[in-house]
Amino acid sequence: MNLIEVETQNKIKLLAKDTVCKYYGIDIAKRTRKREYVLARSMYYKLLRENTKMSFQEIADSFNKDHATAMHSIKQLDGYMETELVLRADFAELQSIFLDSVDSQLLNKYDGEVQEESAQYLRLLQDFYQLKRRYNKLKEDHRKSIEMNSVLNSNYKSLFDRHRERENYYRRNGFIIK
Repeated sequence: MNLIEVETQNKIKLLAKDTVCKYYGIDIAKRTRKREYVLARSMYYKLLRENTKMSFQEIADSFNKDHATAMHSIKQLDGYMETELVLRADFAELQSIFLDSVDSQLLNKYDGEVQEESAQYLRLLQDFYQLKRRYNKLKEDHRKSIEMNSVLNSNYKSLFDRHRERENYYRRNGFIIK
C-alpha cells in the first residue's frame, strides 16, 4: 500500500471516529468495557467495514486491537440490530452522516482548482454515492421483506397446522357431518 492510500485510509478512519464520537457524545478511544463504549466502537468497526475496502486488521489497528476483536464486535452488533430497531436506526443515521462527511471532504479536496472536467467529475461522483446509498437502502429493505416473508410463512404454516388438527379433532368426535 502506498503512502497516499495510507493517508486516505487514516483520514477516513478519523472521519468515522469523529462521527461516532459526536453522535454518542463519548470518546470511543477510551479503554473501557462499558456497554456504551463497546457499542460505539462496534458502530465504528461496522461503518468502516461496510463503507470501505479495509480489512478487519486495518480497522482494528485504530484501537490497537486484533482483527478478531473487530470481527466479533461486528457480529455481536449485527445480532443486536436484528432485535433492536433503535440500534438499526442509529446505524443508518451514523452511516448517512459518515457518508455525507466523506463526500464533503472529497469535494473540499478539489475546492479552488475546479475546472469544467473536475466539476463534472465531482457531480458524477456525488450522483454515484447518492445512488450507492439508495441501492444499499433498497438492498436492506429487500432483506427485511424477505425476513418478514419467512416469518409470515412460518406463522401461516403454524396456523394451518393448528386448523388441520382442530378439524381432525372435530371429525373424530362427530362434530362435522359429511
